[in-house]
Amino acid sequence: MPRQFGDSDMSTMRLSMIRGGDRRLDLMAGVVLVLVCLLTYLALASGFMAIWQFDDRINLERLASVTDVRSAMAFVFDGRATAFGRPLSMASFLVNVGDWPNSPAAFRRVSVGLHLINGLLLCWIALEVGRRFAWPRGRALLFAVTLSGLWMLNPIQVSGIMMPVQRMTMLSGLFVLLGVLLYLQGRRRVEQGQLRAGMVWMTLALVIGGGLGVLAKENAVLLPLLLLVLELVLPKVQLDGSRGRWLLAWRAVFLVAPLLLLAGYFIVTWDGVLAGYRSRPFALGERLASELVILWDYVRQILLPNVRAFGPYHDDATIYQLTDPAVIAAALAWLAVFAVALRLRRVFPVLLFGLAWFWAGHLIESTFISLELYFEHRNYLPSIGLLAVLAVLLVWIPLPRARWLATLAAVLVSLGLTARVASLWSENVTAAEVWYQAHPGSARAAQTLSYFYREMGFLPAARNILDEASQHSQIGRELKVQALLLSCRLGDPPQAMRERFDAILAGFTAAQLHGSSFVRAIHDLGDAVDAGQCSGLVHDDVSRLAQAALENPYIYNKPNACQHLYFELAKQAERAGDLASKVKYVDLAFQSSPTLSMARLRAVAYFQNQQLDAAVQSIDQALGFAPPFGPGHLAWTSELLSLKQAFLAIHGQLSGGSLPD
Repeated sequence: MPRQFGDSDMSTMRLSMIRGGDRRLDLMAGVVLVLVCLLTYLALASGFMAIWQFDDRINLERLASVTDVRSAMAFVFDGRATAFGRPLSMASFLVNVGDWPNSPAAFRRVSVGLHLINGLLLCWIALEVGRRFAWPRGRALLFAVTLSGLWMLNPIQVSGIMMPVQRMTMLSGLFVLLGVLLYLQGRRRVEQGQLRAGMVWMTLALVIGGGLGVLAKENAVLLPLLLLVLELVLPKVQLDGSRGRWLLAWRAVFLVAPLLLLAGYFIVTWDGVLAGYRSRPFALGERLASELVILWDYVRQILLPNVRAFGPYHDDATIYQLTDPAVIAAALAWLAVFAVALRLRRVFPVLLFGLAWFWAGHLIESTFISLELYFEHRNYLPSIGLLAVLAVLLVWIPLPRARWLATLAAVLVSLGLTARVASLWSENVTAAEVWYQAHPGSARAAQTLSYFYREMGFLPAARNILDEASQHSQIGRELKVQALLLSCRLGDPPQAMRERFDAILAGFTAAQLHGSSFVRAIHDLGDAVDAGQCSGLVHDDVSRLAQAALENPYIYNKPNACQHLYFELAKQAERAGDLASKVKYVDLAFQSSPTLSMARLRAVAYFQNQQLDAAVQSIDQALGFAPPFGPGHLAWTSELLSLKQAFLAIHGQLSGGSLPD
């Protein structure tokens, strides 16, 4: 006789149906997410044919010297001698060592791969947040996939991905997002009563996300602050007695204390922070005022993108005063939206989260540190906050059909805009013309357009662009140096060359200069004069220009720029046969910015000048600038000690003596 179904059987069937429905939802969400990732790759791949950008070569050109483990370590740990630097980011570029300098597309593929991984991490994080709020599974999945898709496909991400050196931003973002995910995993265990296991997971989140993230880019130091922002809106963890006190103590030690230490660091080094403004065209107050306006422009570009406003060149950003009406309006608007968010924090907490996350993410690069004013890639992680607000609004539309249509429309619009912005990057000449028209005051835009005209053989047009831009660019004198180089190639007569040179040198010590591009122009000018391409100019003219630059406040506060200029003076001295001056300038180059490569060049210069004792002493002194621990320390010591032994061996062979033990 067949068994009758009881209540327990019906419950089992309902549970089985629910689980089956959940699996179908998970499968659908997974398929959609894979499709979004594929579309993201295709949209961004349309920009892979872009050329190298302004910061790429100066950071990556040493890849050409990587031939073995030792040279690879030198590439990763060279640069300014500090305990940390960005070694993880630099190490990631070794993946593309065979692609330098002929395939920037290969570098961008890696950046896109990191971006897609970050999108998957964000989706997982969003799903965990939805679970913490006990949202229905379908709604939580839709929110997670929507937020991930909107973020991966937002056109403001394009410039960071298309500039290969900004892989640093993607890699740092990966560790931060991984840290957030691990933190949420630990928090869930705490909610389930597993306090010790939960705190281990959350501690691991700070070590991996913050510790490793900082080795990719310093922004990751903000991870504790981002986690506190997340805690603003998540349901509170309810723990009684000693367990609650343990959790509060953990947060004090691992979330609050690092931020206090960071604040203390900036207080202690405040003079150094202010010193950075000596090489900027704006003061601290002007930067803070300008950023209040710029942050609103970021918001507009994230939520209501203007395709023509996107691009890599924003060095012509307006500098505002604190009393300007635009600044006052921007400040009042920020106060108003935060007041509304606080008022609605119980019924619509995502608004407070979105604003706080956006501001927290910009705390390092868009406040008091003397960086340039405007870069789109600074929104890589901060944009998550604003897009989370948009995603919540979309997935909580009451009518299911309207909800799906609105969400699909938002993702497709983002896809179309991103594809359009990215594809422009591959149209190199057209892109340069569009960016120059949008930013006629941008020196970088003018330099890029001039470069393409020069490569196409339109030398007069290339020089005209630089001459025109020099009239209204903040660094017009720097553009005039580059125009002088084109005059060399055009074969201008000596008198015309001399007039251009004298016009550049007049008042040069007070002119605003950018640094890296000017240093490269001086280097190229020295090579052109050496090759006899600049009639009317001699080596001494290049040296005079370099010396004037070293007296310029926009340059002498930039150690790397000073290093390159002193090295250029050393080259000019060598060309003139003045080896003593060459040694002097190479030593000044190292003292300006102690790097492993310059330590090696300095020691070689002493040795070539038959100053063995000075060469050995310079190596011993340079070792004092080596990172105190880790692979960086090993790279410095192995390279320099090997060089020291080589000098002693050569000296012993030449003198016929024996080597010291």
